[in-house]
Amino acid sequence: PESARADGSLATASAAAPAALLRFLVVGALNTLLTYALYYLLQRLMHYQLAYALSYLAGVVIQFLLHSRFVFRVPLRWVNLFGYPPIHLVLYGFGAGVLLLLVEGFRVPAAFAPLFVIALSVPLSFLLTRAWLMRSDSAGTLVLRLVDILLALGTSLVAAVYVATSVSFLHAFSWRQLLFDQLRQYLPLLEGRFPENLLQLENGHRPIFPNLIRVLDIHLGHADQSIPIMAGLLFSATSLTLVVWATLRARSLALAERGAAVLLAALGLYWLGNARMLLHANESIQVGLTTLAVVAMAICVSRAALQARAADLHAALDSSTRTGITQSMWMLLASGAAVVATFSFGSGIAAFPTLLLLALMQRVSRRDLLIAGGFMLGTLALYLFVLPGDDGVRGSLSLRPLDSLAVSARWLSAPWITGWLGLSDPFAGDWVRREVAENGVGPWLLESADALALRFGGAEFIRWAGVVVGAFGLFVTAAFALVRLCRPRVLSALESLAFALALFGAATGLLIGVARLGYFDLNPGQLLADRYGVWPNLMWMGVGLLLILQISRMVTPGRDADPASARPAWRGAAVEGLRFFMPLLLLAVATVAWPMHLGYRGWGAAVYSIAERGAAGAELGFFDPLYAPSQLTMPPAFDRRFIELLQRRQLSMFAGQGDDWVGRKLPIELAPGDGFADADVRSEPVQEFEGVRAFAFAGVVKDRQSRPTMPELVVLDSTRRVVGIARWGADPFLESWLVPATRSYVVGYAFAQSDCAPLLLVGISGSRGIPLGEFESCAKSMP
Repeated sequence: PESARADGSLATASAAAPAALLRFLVVGALNTLLTYALYYLLQRLMHYQLAYALSYLAGVVIQFLLHSRFVFRVPLRWVNLFGYPPIHLVLYGFGAGVLLLLVEGFRVPAAFAPLFVIALSVPLSFLLTRAWLMRSDSAGTLVLRLVDILLALGTSLVAAVYVATSVSFLHAFSWRQLLFDQLRQYLPLLEGRFPENLLQLENGHRPIFPNLIRVLDIHLGHADQSIPIMAGLLFSATSLTLVVWATLRARSLALAERGAAVLLAALGLYWLGNARMLLHANESIQVGLTTLAVVAMAICVSRAALQARAADLHAALDSSTRTGITQSMWMLLASGAAVVATFSFGSGIAAFPTLLLLALMQRVSRRDLLIAGGFMLGTLALYLFVLPGDDGVRGSLSLRPLDSLAVSARWLSAPWITGWLGLSDPFAGDWVRREVAENGVGPWLLESADALALRFGGAEFIRWAGVVVGAFGLFVTAAFALVRLCRPRVLSALESLAFALALFGAATGLLIGVARLGYFDLNPGQLLADRYGVWPNLMWMGVGLLLILQISRMVTPGRDADPASARPAWRGAAVEGLRFFMPLLLLAVATVAWPMHLGYRGWGAAVYSIAERGAAGAELGFFDPLYAPSQLTMPPAFDRRFIELLQRRQLSMFAGQGDDWVGRKLPIELAPGDGFADADVRSEPVQEFEGVRAFAFAGVVKDRQSRPTMPELVVLDSTRRVVGIARWGADPFLESWLVPATRSYVVGYAFAQSDCAPLLLVGISGSRGIPLGEFESCAKSMP
């Protein structure tokens, strides 16, 4: 409906876009050949970044001439030079940043990396160049258009940085060992019979669909977490893609507003302040699948509403709504998505009230409302009364409305408290303040949080600040929803997504306030625990999208007003400038969120190494309680039972061969050690673990190629007997915010040696052992 209100010039430009795009590609191909040839020659003579800059400058001159005269067929005017170089300067920054990520982060050869940069830059370059060259001629519009383009590039680039740093880190250092509450969930999966083991209640949740993925990982991946990790990344990437798709279709939004929406999605889905959920493979699939189900549900409801209004809104229909999928089919799909959300995570049950409100907002027919309502009642009956453990679900509910509302508000404030207000001392832990102080605007965040807490009452201020912030989010969500319920209409895909995320996040908070109130009474420190922040993030993401759309709607009438009543030029420009409020605000939010984004990378890397160190001890046959899988959240006997079960089934850390070789001579060929990698490994003092004298060690293998080719590591004594196990860990000194690891870090244990003789670290590559380096078996300095 919004795109149907576009003016004639936009329609004409849209109709001509395919031909212009074809001409753009022809010019781009010619320019690419010329500039790449120049780059290839220059990078042999100088640094690849300097070669890229010089070839890029040459390409800008060629592009300006050909884009103006041939592609978009506009006159060669000097005023176009005012914006063209800044656009390409920012595009150069985008390309140089991607080039850095490829060459330094993913080790793509410098000679070929620009080909990938081109593939990413061409669509962005076409949209921005067309927006600039085909603009209005007025001076005010010229300046606004330039600001619009630059803000769009800035927000898009910041979003790309957040996504790239998170995805690369999650791919490299999502935890490979079974940790925390995951033990309780995996135990029935390992000991129970299929499919009954999928239905077990766990801490109020019924994660049936994630359990299917976990069972696949047990049987196909030996519980090494590779399948859940990839599934979690796929779910979150699909959710982001759908939000970006809906944003690009929102033609009423300015470029800067679209960039702001993309940045908001990147922050909502990939901010590492939620690393506890994103790095934990067990929970990343629950979060990712639930979020994807809510996003898919919103799109399906929007499609159902469009189908229902097909007779009156022909202009709003596209090819996908003419394929024969009926309104009822779209509502069935939306209801199915709500079922998936419900049986992916406990809070997913909030998807059903969200679905009904979305349907009412868009005047979906009564028949289709009954479809959604029937699905909801059936799912609730199954969840609460039929499946095993139903009495535990009902028993966790508490009916204290005011207390529940206060808890819900504080719970929903988690991103703001985690990222800023909660950094005050002593509310935040020492490691949090230390990490934040070393990154970006971290020192200012600490100083401002401390000053506010000191001025208004310390921990009590944090408590009431959380209530106020969360209540504000609930109020804004409720206000938007009430307005739309009173004046229902078909929503665009982006607006439907915005409402779905805001309503789902708010409903989740209210549900938590009822279902977990008793738990928070006993454990008040858990209210703002890092494992909860991802759900409030969704509400704030939805609220932000609604504000972007509302501001755009407020500004649009000023653009389309009758000329006789048009505002003065300066006032019209001021109103248009409102479009830039949310992009600028989100850039500020991204800046504030950055220190915690980097801080939790260090925390995630530390937990990764802790888990791998504990796994090495388990392979040697002893249990180090400080590095237990449960991280001291459950009795040691539970850990021992779980480790014995994994060993018996040869899963997780016991899926390899190393633990079978302990105490024996290495049964495979050992390659010559003349040219082994330079390993810097340090041992810790000897300790006694359950009657076994052993010591831990940690260090670095400086050959970066060792890690992917040698999945297992063992330690040999002078007789080539296996006396220790090592695991690939995460470097505690992450040298770059861009690259997750610059060295191959190892952690492990070895049995104590009476003569302090040097030991040999060996990597297992197929049927050969590759010496990686020697180290002393007696501690001389702490690592």
